[in-house]
Amino acid sequence: MKAISIISIPVTDQEAAKQFYLKLGFNLLVEAPFETQKWVQMALPGQEAVSITLVTWFPELKPGSIQGFVIHIDDMDEEIKALNARVSK
Repeated sequence: MKAISIISIPVTDQEAAKQFYLKLGFNLLVEAPFETQKWVQMALPGQEAVSITLVTWFPELKPGSIQGFVIHIDDMDEEIKALNARVSK
């Protein structure tokens, strides 16, 4: 193995999830038809090597079932304030 490039995030509403991640500061990389579904791929600015895709087509993955997601930040208190400000807009 060389790297992890895409992490699937199960969601019930791709548009609502996309808007949520945009508010958190993610960029939309791809939004396109995918078989009978839609492919929505996002990443943090400058971090396109690892991205997320908002999926609705895996019935065995319940929306919100991601149990662990590790992010790197410099100041947790400041990051929480900034994220709360973005989400409450």
